[in-house]
Amino acid sequence: MLARLYKDALLEGDENLTTLAFPANDSGAELHLTAYKVLAVFGTELRLAMTHKQDFVGDQCTNCEDKVGAPSPKVMPPTAIDIPFRQLMSSAAFGSADDTPPFFGRHLKSMTSVQFIEDGAWAGFEAFPARALRILKSYNNHRVIFNEAIAGLRFKASPSSANSNMLMLTSTRQSHRYGIEDFYFNGTIMKDTGAMVMIRIGLHTRWQTRSEGLMTPFGILFTGSHGSWYWFWKEDWTRSR
Repeated sequence: MLARLYKDALLEGDENLTTLAFPANDSGAELHLTAYKVLAVFGTELRLAMTHKQDFVGDQCTNCEDKVGAPSPKVMPPTAIDIPFRQLMSSAAFGSADDTPPFFGRHLKSMTSVQFIEDGAWAGFEAFPARALRILKSYNNHRVIFNEAIAGLRFKASPSSANSNMLMLTSTRQSHRYGIEDFYFNGTIMKDTGAMVMIRIGLHTRWQTRSEGLMTPFGILFTGSHGSWYWFWKEDWTRSR
């Protein structure tokens, strides 16, 4: 399925992630289909970058060319074989003959639970469409550029007192190895749709970036600044490799 979506989602030049966006005022199938297209592009480009040990940079800095390097081998994106779909999704997701997208909604009961969100650590990357980072003149030939890996991310989840369908999220502190400010995430997730709001907060300046996101069968996907996207998955999914 992802291979087909990636083929359909490929666009001219480096605009494949730039032109993909969550549809406004939609929490149903179109929201999830957009997420699958983004993940298809994200995952394919990430594996290509890892293979060639390039296209990784720090945040926008004066000498970004000096910050290039392959990610830690411990932070590898999951494949369809790694993700325990049959544990996470209802049996109706498999072998369905109707026209409903096969993954839409089938994972939400388990993956929006407090236990799932809090159990274990998350890891992932932030991906930038290269055109969004025009200051990086050396990388204009690449469609997607990845920021440093984020690993060991843990969330605390608690029911909202104002909405029984909502969980409140907060993450552990994350250190930035290039000396840029440490940060953490606050957010919310709707249990019936998986729709999320994620806010990245600077630990000292309290600088904030608000993003829209979604809990997908492949993990957490949400937008970032400058046209970027974040993808987080469970570290346990790839630990055996």
